[in-house]
Amino acid sequence: MVAWNASTNDETVRTRIEERLRSNGITRPIATRVKVTVQEGHVTLAGTVDRTSELIEAERIARLTDGV
Repeated sequence: MVAWNASTNDETVRTRIEERLRSNGITRPIATRVKVTVQEGHVTLAGTVDRTSELIEAERIARLTDGV
C-alpha cells in the first residue's frame, strides 16, 4: 500500500479515478455504475460489473492513481 499524500485531496483523487474509468476501454461500460469514494487516500469502489476483467481493471486504475 502506498502512503496517502496529504497534498492530494480526496475530491481530486475521486475525480481522477472517475475520469480514468470513463476513458478506459474496459471500464467505460461500467463507469456510471461504479461509485468511487475516497477518504484520506483510501478508495472504495462500489457497484456492479458484467465481467471479472472490468473489476480487475477498475481496481488497477484506482491503485495506480496518484494520491491513493
